Amino acid sequence: MDFEAEKKLAIKLFNDCWSLIDQPSRTDAENAEMLHLAHTSRWHWGNVGGAVEKSVGEWQCSRVNALLGNGPAALLHAKQSREFIEEIPAPHFMYTSSTEALAYANFVLGNLDVAKALKEEALANLENLDEEDAAHIRKQIEDLPF
Repeated sequence: MDFEAEKKLAIKLFNDCWSLIDQPSRTDAENAEMLHLAHTSRWHWGNVGGAVEKSVGEWQCSRVNALLGNGPAALLHAKQSREFIEEIPAPHFMYTSSTEALAYANFVLGNLDVAKALKEEALANLENLDEEDAAHIRKQIEDLPF
């Protein structure tokens, strides 16, 4: 597959997964599809994306696993999301998004104090972002179930 075709596929898979994430309820089949879409999109971003795209892909894998109650996988992907952006100058929207992912994963794992502290950190980081990024990530934080 050529670069542009794979990039278009990665985007489509990501957006299809996002549509399932946004659904208020999903069937078991939709949950399985959502998980497959997240991982497949991330795999393709590994071939055609840079650090930001890989970090976003890991964030999506973390969010999907958290939604499905799979705390260990959610935490693994949240940590990987953070690792991809460590060398990008701060402030960067993905640092805040990965903090939110770490918060959600810790919540699913039952580490409520850690989750709350990470949520507060993510909220505090919003002031360092441009308005559009901050609004998008604020919604992610507000969607957290705690």
